[in-house]
This record gives sequence, C-alpha cells and structure tokens, in this order.
Amino acid sequence: MVQRNFIRLLAAVLIIAVLSPCAFADAGERLAVEREVYDFLTEELMLSNAAACGVLANIEHESNFQPTIFGDKGTSYGLCQWHNDRFTALRGYCTALGLDYRTVEGQLAYLKYELGNKYTTLLLSLQAIDDTPDGAYRAAYLWCIQFEKPSNMQVKAVQRGELAQGKYWPRYSRFEPIIMVEPLPEEPEVNPEVLIEQLKQNPVTIPLPPEQEQVKTGSVRYITFEKPAFRYYTPWHLPQAETVRESRWEIPALGAIFVAMVIVVIFPTKKPAGKLYRRDENVV
Repeated sequence: MVQRNFIRLLAAVLIIAVLSPCAFADAGERLAVEREVYDFLTEELMLSNAAACGVLANIEHESNFQPTIFGDKGTSYGLCQWHNDRFTALRGYCTALGLDYRTVEGQLAYLKYELGNKYTTLLLSLQAIDDTPDGAYRAAYLWCIQFEKPSNMQVKAVQRGELAQGKYWPRYSRFEPIIMVEPLPEEPEVNPEVLIEQLKQNPVTIPLPPEQEQVKTGSVRYITFEKPAFRYYTPWHLPQAETVRESRWEIPALGAIFVAMVIVVIFPTKKPAGKLYRRDENVV
C-alpha cells in the first residue's frame, strides 16, 4: 500500500513538472502578443486606452491572442479570425508586401489596411470614444457588431463589452503619457551699434526678439507626446514576456509541492489490518 501511494505521488509530480512549464510558456507568449497588439492600437492607430481595451476583449474571444489558430472548420484564421474572403485577402495582402500572414506583424499590418480602407467609420468612432470604463465597453460592443460580426452578435457584444470593462480597462487604464519640458533657446545678445547700422541699411529685415511670444509661453515650452514615454503597471501585470519565461520554473516547483501535499491528504498511508503491536507485548 505504501509503495502504491508513493508511485501515485511520484507520477503526479512528474506530470505536473512536465506540463506546467509548457502551459506557463504559452501564457507568457499570449501575454506578449496582447502587449504587442495594445502598443499597435495605441501608437499606430492612435486609439485611447479604452478603445484598445475593447479591441483586446474581442481578440481574446476570437483567438485568445494566438495568431496561427484556425476557426469555423478551417475557414477563419488569425487574431481576428478573418473569415473566407477576408482570410484570402489577408494572405494576398501579406504576400504582396513580403510579409508572413501567420505572424502578428503581418496580421496587424493587414488590420491597419482594413480599418483605413474598409472600416473607416468604425475607426473614426473608436478614435472618438471617451477614455473611460464605459468607453471600453462601447468600443468592444462596436468592434463586435461592425468588425467581427459573429453569430448571435448582440449577446456576444455584451459579453465582450463586460470583458473589456472588467478585465482590460483595469489593466491598461493607468497607462498615462507624460509632459516633457523643453527650455526655449536663449536669444542672442544684440549690439546696439550693430543694430543701428542694420536699421539704416535695411530696417525691414532686422530680426527683433519675440517679446510677445515670450510673454505667452514664459521660459519653457510644453510638449505632450501621444506615445507614452513610460507606463504604470499594476502589481500583478507582467510588462514583458521575458519576465514570464524567466520565472516559469518557479511556478511548476510550487505547484508540484502543493499537489504532492494534496495527494498525501487524500490518499493517507494505511497500516495493514489484523494485528496490533504494543511496546511491552509481542502480539495482542
């Protein structure tokens, strides 16, 4: 009995040790794709955090951020599950530009082409959405109805809106641009004698100091960048897939220990029945 329980425990530990790194690596890869898509949406398409969250919620439902996955019995493909003619167009567009349609890069390039040429109304609507939790919900709803168009779309649009609002908005809403301060160049000193001579020769072309501009702007010029120079992360959010891969062997080890403890509790070692032993007597 003891030997049997030990074999069960060893088998469970080995299975977890083998399968856990693979599953965790896949999760890290999907997280990296999610971040790449988010950066594309906010930097290339100029979408707000809320609008990007709406798109991310739809992609999770469509492909779970797996760019090489097929759907609809092989008729749909990729992050957005381009269907039939759109799948064919994806391959043709990427081939014409020397891109691989199976990669995230190729699919995002085609996504930008589609939005700019076939879904311009949707793109403009997304760019105008308020950067709020309700905006994230509305963006997911619009993307589902106008871009993905799945079966039973009304119900799925609500589900994706709730996902965008409840999961992705808390994750990305704290990403904020910063304001950089750039000092104005100092004006060169003007020699009065040289200035008088210049006035005599050509009073029209003499460059005068921009006093009015200085009054309006002060001594600094403020520039707000569309692309965030840094971002805030919630404590549980891993910013890079490399961080996930570096720590992926710690989780299986902890998981193996936990499962081993559970097995010991569920399958306790049983003593053979029939004989009871005491310290002072041989057999009772």
